[in-house]
Amino acid sequence: MGIEEQLTERIQRFDEIAANFQGKARRLSWARFISFLSFVGLFIYGLSSGFNMIVLGLVILSLIGFIAFIIAHKSANQSFKIYTQLSEVNHEEIKRSKLDLSNFEEGNGFMDEHHPYAYDLDIFGRHSVYQLLSRCTFHHSKNLLAKWLLKRAKVDEIKERQTATAELAEKVDFRHQLAAEARVSYQLHEKEHPEEKLGGLFSWMQTDIKLKDANVLYIISIIMVAINMATMTMTFIDFSNYGYFALSFFFSLMVLGVVFSVAKELGEKLNSSVYIIEAYVAVLKLIEKESFANPYLQSLQAKLLVDQHKASESIRELKRIVYRFSSRASMFYILIDGLFMIDYYLVYSAMKWKKAHAHKIHDWLDVVHEIETLSSVAGFYHLNKNYHYPAVANSKFEFDAKQLGHPLIPKNVCQVNDFKTTGEGEVNIITGSNMSGKSTFERTLGVNMVLAQMGAPVFAESLSMSTTDVFTSMRTKDNLEESTSSFYAELKRIKQLLEHVEESESTFYVLDEILKGTNSDDRHKGAIALANQLSEKRAYGLISTHDLALSELENENQKIRNYSFNSIIKDDDIIFDYKLTDGPCKSFNASKLMEKMGIIVNN
Repeated sequence: MGIEEQLTERIQRFDEIAANFQGKARRLSWARFISFLSFVGLFIYGLSSGFNMIVLGLVILSLIGFIAFIIAHKSANQSFKIYTQLSEVNHEEIKRSKLDLSNFEEGNGFMDEHHPYAYDLDIFGRHSVYQLLSRCTFHHSKNLLAKWLLKRAKVDEIKERQTATAELAEKVDFRHQLAAEARVSYQLHEKEHPEEKLGGLFSWMQTDIKLKDANVLYIISIIMVAINMATMTMTFIDFSNYGYFALSFFFSLMVLGVVFSVAKELGEKLNSSVYIIEAYVAVLKLIEKESFANPYLQSLQAKLLVDQHKASESIRELKRIVYRFSSRASMFYILIDGLFMIDYYLVYSAMKWKKAHAHKIHDWLDVVHEIETLSSVAGFYHLNKNYHYPAVANSKFEFDAKQLGHPLIPKNVCQVNDFKTTGEGEVNIITGSNMSGKSTFERTLGVNMVLAQMGAPVFAESLSMSTTDVFTSMRTKDNLEESTSSFYAELKRIKQLLEHVEESESTFYVLDEILKGTNSDDRHKGAIALANQLSEKRAYGLISTHDLALSELENENQKIRNYSFNSIIKDDDIIFDYKLTDGPCKSFNASKLMEKMGIIVNN
């Protein structure tokens, strides 16, 4: 069974389950409504006719039923949302398998035209690598994925991610459940922008709660609650004793004044974070109970269990504390607070939680972000089982690929090529006719290098490469605001490359249509100078050009090699094979292209 058939089968199953839960939720909604009407009717009847044991029992039963139906309805509705999202996740995977990326988040917020390669290689934006990879819900997970795409990992990190994502790729149910749980929890509070609220939580953890003699005050609060209960009971027995209750209540408010400002400050910091806290609980539980064989995944999971306390339980405890703080906004709160000294218990419980867990919460949330990011890469691999994880070469300046293709081009039309380049300073000059595939091949190399060095599989039968910086110059353009021509923009980019090469131990560069913005004579001189200069640097890479004379450098510099893409004209048609061949280009087609476009007219 193919991947699309598997995903379609899952969609049908999840749609059926979602429909069942939707029907159940609808029935429970009616039961909830009827039980509420029964409670109201019986309560009014009892008020008018008197509460005998039978009526009182029915009132209590209807109230219990109403509460039970509320809980059951909430559970059924939650299950309906989860299975609806599970179906949607599989629909999205089918779209990705067809490279239909139009409705996926583009990651434009991470775009930087001055980055060494992101702009040229379509890492972000429309029909981008980010769209192909990202299955992330949490804002910080998206940031982490972007970070992996923008900066190569260390060798041990690459290997850890490879083995972790290989296992996660087979855990389809876990990955999809993770996505569904995160989406339901997150989207429930999307209007509150939960990703922005995390700052309030971290701010609270970094702020000292200043409350002198907290333990003494806690004991005093217990004594005051006991006194309030005693004086309130005396008042019920004999109303003439109300003065004792009034006095104890007033004294309670005075004592609460010591902690009021602290409770208010805590409430302001914590109330805003309740949405993001709630979103993480379900995901943490899912990660905690999953069984992992991979050592790196096990090490991440182990961070969620400290001193026999699960992170999800501790976060749930924090959520309860936060909800109690949110109740301080009630107009009746001051009465309840004066009676039961609630502010003291809130501050005390917050201080206790912070002391026990504040130093761990960053690690807990980081585990969620990393697991979600690894799951994104694993989902990419699951859809592309013909891709392979690259080997990290021990030597520097090595790239050896078999059947290398571009992951953003449909497999049925994507042309694959073998390519090998080794040695410090090696310059590969690519010549070729227009539209023959030079730029696509260069992007194919660059994109697969980025994937390889973030720990992802690559579109290749095999790939062995050294870890290296990647630098491209392919889409330089003018800037009216800075009064910069496209040629000057390219020069600035090349200067940036030369500066980067001096600072880096190894750089793989891709220069497309070098110095295209100037006349042929100057372009030829500049290209020769640059190629010879790069051959002496701690770098290697590709230079594409239409300047066939540049291929003669192979005879003068042993570090320069020629490759080409060619086309043939047959029956008045231009035929491209998009195959990389050794040696300079043997055929050009500009005249024929201009003729076919009506620019050149042959009589």
